[in-house]
Amino acid sequence: MKFFIDSGNLRDIEALVPLGIIDGVTTNPSLMAKESGDPRAHIKKICQLVKGPVSAEVVATDTAGMISEGRELAKIDAHVVVKVPFTRAGGGSLVAWIVAWSEMGVCVARPEAAPSERSLAEIARAAARADVSAVGIVRA
Repeated sequence: MKFFIDSGNLRDIEALVPLGIIDGVTTNPSLMAKESGDPRAHIKKICQLVKGPVSAEVVATDTAGMISEGRELAKIDAHVVVKVPFTRAGGGSLVAWIVAWSEMGVCVARPEAAPSERSLAEIARAAARADVSAVGIVRA
């Protein structure tokens, strides 16, 4: 079992990391909006504290914007997992985004599935059938 703190607050993260129980951090735009300063610099600080996956979610709603923002988020740190919001209404954009990232050699997975366990086609089919809140994009 792995434990992830769902927070963007550095004090909360700093308090838990020394306990040795935190495997990663999940953030989202709402959590990051509660923190002051540049969100990208903040995510970098989180990555320096936690040597595990740190999610960073795009806020763009169009395919081109998601791809562009996702690229920038992925550059922050090797620990960043880019999250893309996904609802039935936005599914077409997500599938195009997944294909673009796959073509760039980035491993694609829903957060609950290990990258090696699911193919791109399986992910796209599962995402299209379900009302999934986000899909994580994990570096290969």
